[in-house]
Order: sequence, then structure tokens, then C-alpha cells
Amino acid sequence: MEQCTMDRENMELVGVTHVLDAITFWAQNVNEYQAIEKMNNALADKCPTAQRLLGSPNPQKVKEALVELPEDLQAPCLAKKYKFWGFYVSSDQDSAHFQQGKAFLQNLIYGKKVRIQKKSVCFDGTILVQAFQGNLDIGEEMKFAKFTLPESNRESPMSVRALQESPCLWPQRVLDWAGPQGDGDMPGSPTTACFPRPEAPVNEKKDQELVEDNQRLTAERDAQQQNNQRREDQLRDSLSELQKLKEETANYAKEAERWKAERNTLQNQSEQLEKHLQDAKQEVQ
Repeated sequence: MEQCTMDRENMELVGVTHVLDAITFWAQNVNEYQAIEKMNNALADKCPTAQRLLGSPNPQKVKEALVELPEDLQAPCLAKKYKFWGFYVSSDQDSAHFQQGKAFLQNLIYGKKVRIQKKSVCFDGTILVQAFQGNLDIGEEMKFAKFTLPESNRESPMSVRALQESPCLWPQRVLDWAGPQGDGDMPGSPTTACFPRPEAPVNEKKDQELVEDNQRLTAERDAQQQNNQRREDQLRDSLSELQKLKEETANYAKEAERWKAERNTLQNQSEQLEKHLQDAKQEVQ
């Protein structure tokens, strides 16, 4: 069993940039801020001279040929993935337990500087560490997690209570040193004098109700749009039919005028024939 001693000289001061789950986070060495600032300055000098992209970029479309960054813009990976040594969490990301643990760790270390002591390295490059913030052992706050051996993926039968009572798995919970200069909040994060407990997780029932209401409103909006479109189509068809009826009525009126003229012509011809007939009778007599 590894001795429960803290090597202060081998500790590394890192800034937490992202919390992945209840026991996993990404962080980078605070001494590399100068490298980031140098890269930002180099990009600030080069970007104004480059051709601007107009409109909304499409991530699925490559705008230009791929090029290799110059030497002065190349740098090794700044952030590394860390996991608390001796703990594991369930892989069910939708569970309330998972979300509560993530929110807890997020409120505790995100955007702050922590001291880490490396224990081991996983096959995927994840570094197993013990972490301290000032004189607080963050592992003491990890009571929601279960204990597991770092060399195995199987859960250990040891409970969290047994982990806390073990004199060798973790150092004492409150250290007797005030912490090296530099521990605390990262630049840009709010300064706190204590480490508050995480707020209660968002009520999942209310979230579900909001989602259902949003889906219902979306369905009603789509149905209303379909009804409006259907009415517009019906109105367009009615106007078209009305125009056809007007044209047919005009044609019928023209035909009626033509028939009326023909009737008048026939009537005149009939009257003339009748007159000729009477004249012929008078001559015969």
C-alpha cells in the first residue's frame, strides 16, 4: 500500500478549464499562460491581414486548402485530462447522481487554481491525481463517489466510509499548512473566501414540463402554419375559379348578342318575304 505522504515539491499548480464529470476535469499548467498570450499576440498580428470570411461559416465545408501552422504558432497540448485517484462514477450521464456530482465539482474547482499530486497514468493518457485547493483536500469533498482501485476497472467492495477511515489511502483531510502562494482563483474568476456547497440541481420535472410545453407549442405552430397554407391554397383556387366564371359569362354574353343580331336579321328577312308575298298576290288578282 502506498504511503500516505504528500510531496509538496512534486506538486504542480494548474488552472481548471473544464469539468467533464464528477471526478474528471481538464486543466493546464498556470506557467503556460505566457505561451497562450504569445500565441494570441501572434494571431492578432496575422489575422487582420488575412482574407475575411463573409456570412455564416459552414463547418461541413472546407473554405481553403489545409496548411501547416508556422513554427512560431505551434505548441504542445496545453490542457491535460485529470481524474481523481481512487474514485469512479457511473457512466449514466443522464442520471441525477451524475449531474449532481458534476455540478458539485464544477462549483468547487472550475476556473480556479488547484495543486495536484500525480499518482498514475491511464492507457488513454488520463492522469490520476490527488488535488488540493489551499488547505482543503478536494478528495474529502468527494463523498458522492465510490472507491475503486486505480489498477482495475472493477468496483472495490470498500465503501466511502471505509475510504475516509483508512489512514493510508488519503492524507489527513485538513492539512496543517496554509498552502503555497498562488492557490485560489484563476484570473477572471470571482474571488471567494470559502468553498460553497453546490446549489441544488435543476428540477428535472420542471425541465421536462418545459420541454413538453415547447414541443406542444412547436406542434401547434406547425399545425397553424399548415392551416394557413391550406387556406391560402383554397383562396387561390377560388379566385382562379371565379376568373374562369367571369370569362365564361363574358363569352355567353357575346354569344347572346350574336344570337340576338341573327334573330333580328331573320325577322327582317321574314318581314320582307311576307311583303313580297302580299305584293305578288295583289298582282295576281
